[in-house]
Order: sequence, then structure tokens, then C-alpha cells
Amino acid sequence: MNIKTTLLNYFLILFFAVLTISTFAQPPSNDNCAGAITLMPNVTCVPTAGLVNGATASGFPVCAGFAEDDVWYMFTATSTSQNIKVVGLSIFDAVIEPFAISCGGMSFGCTNANGAGGTENVCLSGLTVGTTYWIRVYDANPVPTPGYNFTICVSDCGSVGEEELGIENNELGIYPNPFTEQTTIIFSKVQKNTLISITNVLGKEIKTILFSGKEYVLEKGEMKAGVYFLHLSDDNKTPKKIIIQ
Repeated sequence: MNIKTTLLNYFLILFFAVLTISTFAQPPSNDNCAGAITLMPNVTCVPTAGLVNGATASGFPVCAGFAEDDVWYMFTATSTSQNIKVVGLSIFDAVIEPFAISCGGMSFGCTNANGAGGTENVCLSGLTVGTTYWIRVYDANPVPTPGYNFTICVSDCGSVGEEELGIENNELGIYPNPFTEQTTIIFSKVQKNTLISITNVLGKEIKTILFSGKEYVLEKGEMKAGVYFLHLSDDNKTPKKIIIQ
């Protein structure tokens, strides 16, 4: 047997071994909504490791990316507003979709503001203390990443720091995002006559604001539910995505 044949056999064995492991991987206990893992809300974030290895699609509509590997969590509200934080590890591109009323019932909307390895925060307001809510998490990528793919926690909305809102290094944060009626644009430094422009996905300008200060409350107004982009005057950075539910 020559070296080429030996290498070919080796790679064939390796290929079928990987294929077998992927095919027969056991789904996690929270693969479906009925098996959702309970999270305990805390004042500050206490991360719980999560994975999607072996997870299968739950059959609910896709709200961003690919949802073939969604897993489920649940929590009982201890406050009228609570923050869900998911940190993607490696190339895991986290998507958060909270639900109310029943398991997979009324969706609060989808949060996928950042890319692979990013942090997603969604502050849910108007909650009823003592009521159960469900959280769907999945990787927006078409191929799930191995190992412990993310961490998740539920905490008070006020415990989310500026660095988690993406406003370090003289940037800005938008919180909450998605939102229903209003959100707050938070700057790391006081602005003076900064022009804020809101455009739709087609690039059409919907609203412009001349702003001075550090925080600006953006009202939904006549804007319909959907995805928008926030631009700043004299700013070449990638515009911030805004989602109205």
C-alpha cells in the first residue's frame, strides 16, 4: 500500500467519523420549548453556559439568519423590566427571541444587532412580576459552532453598563433595541449640533434630528415596525441598526 492510498484511507475514515458524530449527536435537553431550561433573574448578569450541538429546528418562523439549531430558556419575572444578555463565543452569531403568554406564544421580536462573537442585549419592559417568559436562542450562521457556543443571563435592565451598549471609544448605544414606542440613543460624550439621520433599508431618509447633549429619546412616531439605520453627520462608521417591533 503506497503513501497516497494510506492518506486517502485516513481521510475517508476521518470524514466518516465526523459525519457519524454529527449525525448521531444527541440534542440538548432544551432543544424544544417544552424542555426550556429555567434561568434565575439576578440584579447583575450571572452567565449560564449554553450550546446548540445536536439541536434541531423547533418549527417556529425564522426571525434572523438560520434557525435550524434553536434552544430554549425560561424565567419568571422579578421586575417589570428585565434584560436578556447573550454573549456569542468564537464565531457564534447569537439571535434572541423572547416570548410571552405561552411556550413560543407571543413574540417580543428578534434581536441580532451584532455579528459573530458579539453580545446581544434586549431589555423587556412592561413585564408582569411572577409571570413566566420564554427565550429562544440560536446561531444565525447556517452551520453551528462546536462546544459551549454562548452564555446567557437575565438581569435588571439598569445593570447593563455603557460598554455593553457599544458606546465605548466615543461611539453610541441604542437601548432598548428592538423597541416598540421609544428608545434612547446614548453617546459616550456630550454632542453639540450633531445631525442624526434615520433611513430605511432602502436608504431613504425617514427622519433627521439636530441634537446637542448626551442622551436623545427617539420616538417611534409615524415610523412603522421594521428595520432602520441610524447615521451621524461626519461619521464614516457603519450605521447602527434600529428595530421597531
